[in-house]
Amino acid sequence: MSTNEASDDSEEQVLKTCPDCEGRGDVACDECGGTGEDEVCEDCNGSGVDDDDNECDECGGTGYYECGTDGCGSMGTGRLECETCGGQGEIEA
Repeated sequence: MSTNEASDDSEEQVLKTCPDCEGRGDVACDECGGTGEDEVCEDCNGSGVDDDDNECDECGGTGYYECGTDGCGSMGTGRLECETCGGQGEIEA
């Protein structure tokens, strides 16, 4: 059994923090600068409410449209999975 343990140790990967995302696993979207926002809503002019002081139907009351970049606006986070580490936050040393 100690032979298997030795071979397992030699195959063990040494990981380090990803330099691109600093270990977070995600990076700010280039298109929206990490805000998750795209453009000001045209229907409410960014106020989030319509003419009757109700929540704007077009933007859901946020006052802006979500970023259209794949993976960003759909989550509304302004963050994208880091391509360097695949979202793991670590890479091989």
